[in-house]
Amino acid sequence: MNDGSDDAVEANFEEPFGPVEPEEYDPADQFGSPEHDLVPEVPTPAVAPEDVDRDLAQTWWTSVFLANVALGAPAIGLMVIYFRGQWRGGGTAILVGLLATVALARSIRGFKRRNDANATEDNS
Repeated sequence: MNDGSDDAVEANFEEPFGPVEPEEYDPADQFGSPEHDLVPEVPTPAVAPEDVDRDLAQTWWTSVFLANVALGAPAIGLMVIYFRGQWRGGGTAILVGLLATVALARSIRGFKRRNDANATEDNS
């Protein structure tokens, strides 16, 4: 009868070949950690979200989204055309990517125009 009191060793599925030796050689003990020792510390200023220009932040995130669509949609469209032979779906994805590229360029140009207009108003 098994009453659950036997001292059977349970299987360790994380380390199937037994426990790791505690005296394992670690080169970081002798040579240090190059990931931490060789990288210089660069001070970064603490910027609160309130300190960032709202127009700049909105243009930035719009540009990030549109750039992702402009790069991803044509790639997916080409793969749909090549692997599945679906010209309508692939062509639509390519068209969406091209439209996102145009929207990205317009967004950046609009920001530059607004920024230049604000600069000339400040200088006057």
